[in-house]
Amino acid sequence: MTCFWDGILRNINKEDFNLLNINKNNNNKEFILLLKKNNKLCKNVQWQSENINEQLLKENYEMIKNFNENNINQGYDCSSCDPFIILLSELFKINIHHNFNGVLVKYTHNNPRKTINFKSNKSHFY
Repeated sequence: MTCFWDGILRNINKEDFNLLNINKNNNNKEFILLLKKNNKLCKNVQWQSENINEQLLKENYEMIKNFNENNINQGYDCSSCDPFIILLSELFKINIHHNFNGVLVKYTHNNPRKTINFKSNKSHFY
């Protein structure tokens, strides 16, 4: 089950990847490794119109750093304040609106280039 990664890669385009000076690759494992390589404290992103506190920024950084990309086929349990979605917003300078099981969750970049929309329920992300 790689619907989380598949959904993200469907919506991140070549222009987005150009920001990181890399070519788009549709391989989930390589994409996760790219995110881990570019992992950072995401100080330019707000969650639900609130700044993310320093402790959570550090926890998110550690979670991504320690994420085992070899387990991607076992699914990813996306949270309502998800570290990977926060990192995507930071790296690609995008706002992300995530309809999380009927609740709209907004990740807002300080200087966004565009907005991307995702939906998920208890078992699927798209």
